[in-house]
Amino acid sequence: MRSDGYRQLPAITCKPMPKAKRPHRQLAFAGAIALVGCLAGRRICDEMNCRTNIYVMGLANSASGKDFPRSVSMQILTAAGLHHYIGGKIGSGEGLLDSLNRSLNRLHHTDELSVMLSEIASGKNPAKESIMGALLSLYSDSSNVSVQRTLAKQEKTVVYDQPCVCLFGTAVPKLYYGAMNEKMLSNGFLSRLFIVDGGNRAPTNYRKREPIPERIVEYAKWWANFNPITDQKSPFTVTYSADAVTAIRELDALADSECSRAGFADDNVKLSVWGRVSEQTRKLALICAASRYYDFLGDITSLRISKTDIDLCSKIVLHTTKRMLWFANRYSASSPTMTLCTRILDKLRIVKKPMPRSMLLRTLHVSSKELTPAIDTLLERGDLEIDYSNVGMRGVTGIVYILNRK
Repeated sequence: MRSDGYRQLPAITCKPMPKAKRPHRQLAFAGAIALVGCLAGRRICDEMNCRTNIYVMGLANSASGKDFPRSVSMQILTAAGLHHYIGGKIGSGEGLLDSLNRSLNRLHHTDELSVMLSEIASGKNPAKESIMGALLSLYSDSSNVSVQRTLAKQEKTVVYDQPCVCLFGTAVPKLYYGAMNEKMLSNGFLSRLFIVDGGNRAPTNYRKREPIPERIVEYAKWWANFNPITDQKSPFTVTYSADAVTAIRELDALADSECSRAGFADDNVKLSVWGRVSEQTRKLALICAASRYYDFLGDITSLRISKTDIDLCSKIVLHTTKRMLWFANRYSASSPTMTLCTRILDKLRIVKKPMPRSMLLRTLHVSSKELTPAIDTLLERGDLEIDYSNVGMRGVTGIVYILNRK
């Protein structure tokens, strides 16, 4: 999707975005919805009790300006006196749960999330493995009660009423999808992530950085002072227009159809991802309604989700869903050999010419022992073909590998 699609959505962190060294509209949008989701958490819901807790993943290559949206959201929360909302990198699942003792609204910022996913996938660190379970359960418990883990000599049960844990992570696309194993793809973790592809690196901006606009700080303070759970025992319900409900039902029908196809094909990854398309759309529409409230702080009863909101949000979610499945299918692998197979095919697509074994060894930085099973696998699958061509400086004919022309 072009960046023009994001311009139609209200996002409060787009205001200071031009002050960034590398202004990046997609990443600013990702940071905005994570921040607004945290601010509005436990305060509003839709008619189907969907909440604003959201796990956002901003994907962009190195030196693309991924740090600025994180910096802006932390500055806004600090200026509004909400520093207790700020969470850093997640060290363990237990630590994530214990952080709710500081605040039931938490926004965790994690750079290079692919490193954490690699540690979880390796299974060598039990503390990292517990992160996955905690993130999965807290996502579902946003409209329920989350119970703290049982401790020895614990006299009473500690519960967290409707916690709102939001995540804003960033990573390099290939490393992010390459770090995911089959369990992460099929257990619902991937489907809970709202992934924003940052695209190309933005040009350098030489404008001086300015303070966060006071209007945005007031917006954050207003949400912090709005506590319907304390006053009414339940969040404020944002309603849908009649045509918005029709649009949601049409989206549900599409998602159900895709889930049925995935079920017949025994594709658990696709089934898991398409199963949350409607929920992701409603979350995004709810967050955008809360973000639009920035323009008219006052009577919250005027908040409403329109068909335009649903159409635009569903367009974004469907785009990210299809792209996410494409990336997961291409870069996620069940073994190091399968990962190397993907790298070989990518290399041949880039160079667009036959490559001998010696060149593959040099450019991929792998050993002959590692390369052999990957080449054999690709040949048996029919992805590669063997050809004979001049190899080296002496013009000796040797074996080269080319992509299957069929």
